[in-house]
Amino acid sequence: PVARGNKETKKVAKKIARLADEFRTAGLKIYPVCFAYPYQRSGKIDRYQFYPLPNEHVFLKDKDSAFEEGDFAQRLQQDGKKK
Repeated sequence: PVARGNKETKKVAKKIARLADEFRTAGLKIYPVCFAYPYQRSGKIDRYQFYPLPNEHVFLKDKDSAFEEGDFAQRLQQDGKKK
């Protein structure tokens, strides 16, 4: 197994997974974003603590912020979540 992150990383990742489940239960849309270098996009993406449901589109990013550009930013604009 590959060692990754630290205690804080694990704590944050578990919190994200818990919040995602709570959002789903409340009927809110989840926008999973995963960091992936371009060469990883066609292969298996490594996830940590959070696993999107089969019906959730996973947005891949290779920059620091998914909110500034790319498919995720466009989807937020289309859904009226971002100007």
